[in-house]
Amino acid sequence: MKPETELPETVRQDLGVIGSVEAIRGYYRAPIPDPRDAAASRVCEWVMEAPPALGKEVTAEIGRPTRAALLIYAERMAALSVRLGSEGPLVQGMAALMIASARYDFRDVLMSLAVVKDAAKRIGVDLGPHSRAWPISPISRRGR
Repeated sequence: MKPETELPETVRQDLGVIGSVEAIRGYYRAPIPDPRDAAASRVCEWVMEAPPALGKEVTAEIGRPTRAALLIYAERMAALSVRLGSEGPLVQGMAALMIASARYDFRDVLMSLAVVKDAAKRIGVDLGPHSRAWPISPISRRGR
């Protein structure tokens, strides 16, 4: 991450929590909630609320371990949304998918997207408005 990027220290710390190979080891099967869920959630919220230019800059610099953690987080939030019958975790998972797909080939997120879409179907949520909400994501540009 460039030093001049206007990133709050808390977000930098959260990226550190989820942004290494060691940090994601065991994350997929960890009980929900996990401290990494909270860190990923805060990162997603910050990026989605940041000005578009800053969001693009930050997502352009997210590395593969962080991207992998966000994909895991998306699937974990899909499972949580089905357990709770709630849309909230699902929206967070969709945000994580959009952030993870912003830099890399969008096809890399298709397996996680399938899990999120299945969860949405199970609880009766339309993901359309959420997938079009963030203009820099390749997911949001598909089908237009």
